[in-house]
Amino acid sequence: MKFHWALITTAIAATTIGCNTNPPQVAQAPPPPPTIQPETEIIVPVQVEEPAASANSKLEVEFTQTAPTPAQSFVEPAPQPEPARRPSTYVIKKGDTLWSIANKHYGNGLKWVDIMDANPGLKEKRMYVGKEIRLP
Repeated sequence: MKFHWALITTAIAATTIGCNTNPPQVAQAPPPPPTIQPETEIIVPVQVEEPAASANSKLEVEFTQTAPTPAQSFVEPAPQPEPARRPSTYVIKKGDTLWSIANKHYGNGLKWVDIMDANPGLKEKRMYVGKEIRLP
């Protein structure tokens, strides 16, 4: 009886919800473009502009010669300012994490590992406000 009940329930569900027994339709690929045979004539439209009619149809070019300029004297480039040096130490503030310190000083939070390596014994869970750490 239980088996019969399961078949009836399945049949009702299939008719109510729908039973998709058809496989999905696959789109047909477009046919390949025709190939051009060696002796095929190809016509390409070309628009040709007519030259403007002028009274003087000769092309006149005027040549002028200028004196060469003397070589410019060597100018020393302006000294470049030195890039700002990073502080070698940092005092931990409230809310700091190794990630936030690395992101602030190196522009990359992944450099927290370098800070950890430069400070043996430093643990993320034991960072106290006011503690001075070394920045590599």
